Amino acid sequence: MDGSREYSKSIPDEEIIQDAYALFKEIQDYEAVTRREMRDDVQFENGKVWNESDVLARQQDDMPSLNVPRMDQFLNHIRNGFRQSKPAIKVSAKGADSEEVEEKRIKYAERRQGLTRAIQYASSAVDAYQEIFDEASTKSGRGFIHITTQYVSDNSFDQEIVVDNIDDPFRVYMDRGRSKRDYRDAKYGFILSDMPREVFKAKYPDASDAHWFAEGDGKWIGKDDVTVAQFYCTWVKKRTLFMLEDGRRGYTDELDELTDGEKELVRSQIVKTREVREPYIMWYKLTTAQILDRRHIPGRWIPIVAMVGTEQEVDGVCNIYSMVRKLKDSAMLYNYAASQEAKRLSLSPKVPFIAAEGQIAGLEKEWAEANISNKPVLPYKPVTVGQHLAPPPQRQPPIGIDAGLINAKQGYLDDMRSIASIDMPSLGMMGPERSGIALKELKRGADIANLHYLDNMRITITHVGRIIQDWLPVYYDTDRIVKILGEEMDEKELRINAPDEDGEDVLLGDGEFDVTVTMGQSHDTKRQESMEFMLELIRAAPQVTPLIYDLLVKNMDSPGAQEISERLKRTIPPEILEEKGGEKQMQMQLQQAVQRLQQDEQIIQVLTAKLEEAMKELEDNGKEIAKDIEVARINQEGKIAVEHIKATAQQAQDTRRIAADYWKSFQESRNSTRSE
Repeated sequence: MDGSREYSKSIPDEEIIQDAYALFKEIQDYEAVTRREMRDDVQFENGKVWNESDVLARQQDDMPSLNVPRMDQFLNHIRNGFRQSKPAIKVSAKGADSEEVEEKRIKYAERRQGLTRAIQYASSAVDAYQEIFDEASTKSGRGFIHITTQYVSDNSFDQEIVVDNIDDPFRVYMDRGRSKRDYRDAKYGFILSDMPREVFKAKYPDASDAHWFAEGDGKWIGKDDVTVAQFYCTWVKKRTLFMLEDGRRGYTDELDELTDGEKELVRSQIVKTREVREPYIMWYKLTTAQILDRRHIPGRWIPIVAMVGTEQEVDGVCNIYSMVRKLKDSAMLYNYAASQEAKRLSLSPKVPFIAAEGQIAGLEKEWAEANISNKPVLPYKPVTVGQHLAPPPQRQPPIGIDAGLINAKQGYLDDMRSIASIDMPSLGMMGPERSGIALKELKRGADIANLHYLDNMRITITHVGRIIQDWLPVYYDTDRIVKILGEEMDEKELRINAPDEDGEDVLLGDGEFDVTVTMGQSHDTKRQESMEFMLELIRAAPQVTPLIYDLLVKNMDSPGAQEISERLKRTIPPEILEEKGGEKQMQMQLQQAVQRLQQDEQIIQVLTAKLEEAMKELEDNGKEIAKDIEVARINQEGKIAVEHIKATAQQAQDTRRIAADYWKSFQESRNSTRSE
């Protein structure tokens, strides 16, 4: 169950339940302390910033307990950093011994790539990724992706892969693998859920309604619900691997599908064998009383994938947290200072007038309404004090707020900004830095300071891609039509596990494939950056404008831009256009220009030889006048020819230089876009 025990159908259910509960309790005990702190972080992020005892004490003293959500701007900055990214799973084929096999694997990888995009799109995987990123980086400190399958329709046996997030991460208990922090190596995991008792009884009429109760889980178990656990675990299965004379490999248990004659033929060619222990994943739905359901899960990993904000282990104690944990103290101090400021304001008089005794006698009503009505005149009665006329009633300035409170609030806000490594320009506020370079460097520094969240997300999505690749040949193994998506999210239908028009089987392959994840900017931002790059290129080299104006218009976000771009595209030489074979056509153009220069040089050599022959002939005949005329004529023709050749050579050289510069700029732009 933990990746070390051999699977057998003869193991009693009671033993499986007992071992499963022992593994569950081990995780529960190890994470007990950090789960309480994680739950407190979530409540703080949701607005519960004061302890109940503190609130009651402050109410008795008539003190406010305010919550000014200044922390949210820093948390949203981190969350929206992932929203600006565009995570993409890239599937590539591993190398092969022969070129033919390598070409097949490349085709398999392209099909898998399109199908993986379609699976994520149909599952709204981007939303699931965002949910667990928010959870791990700015809430509890950990989120989970659950990979499952569902039937394509009610009348079909075909299944499709689904990528989904788990709404409540506190209902997941997961092994951390050999390193205690690498969830990709996890051998087992639990997902707890509550089922209405009536539904439970209808679905499992013979089962006991005993809970899989998680003491300390923080969720109240109602009498009308039954808590069940989905339990994924890893057994091992022993198999015998063999190798044939021609290098092919297989397992002896696969020979059972062959006839007796085929078995003997294969066995006669075996040159090597060895025992292997393969992971064997099982899924159980259980309570503490019985196993309700079970099935084998394909692949090498359990289909629960974790994303962690920050995780540490100190003296055997697990500690998992997000940015909230770091900001809590400063946020609490800010709220305390804001509450003290509100109390001071509430004590400030509403009508701060000072009048001598008797000055408002009989006029109390007018003066009482002075604060709520717009009276043009406030009458008063002159009185004397010590034989001197008293001055009229005078308004007093309101009580000022303690400068220490204002400075304290600003200090706590600066603390939060420093802890989150997010400066004012990153939040959209102009600071003392005015230059564009300075602002970019500050924003870059903030992004780097919190880059570990994005990198953890990349690791998580990469593991999701590996599991999907493991499952594809299992759940997409029949003759069926599937939807695939291209890089521009263009949708196509592909019939798999069936021959195409050329009679070649359209397969996904069952070999190993490399999975990587790129985290770039969104499509709109890339388009804007591409347009800005082309505008800068045009300013630096105006001569390239006729070669790229179709791409410039295409990247403009305006109605009719695509139609205009298509019309402009027809005016550009085909060898310049970005299409398959464009690089080869560019090289052909340059080669043709070189050939024309070589031909021109040959013409110059021929004309020079003729000139020498004519001069010799004229000298031999002694015809000085004719020689002069002929030399002048040949010289003139030579000059004309040379000028023509120079002009042609210069034109060819300019064309070659412009084309080479554009191709170099285009390659650099494309490489830059890929790296992002």
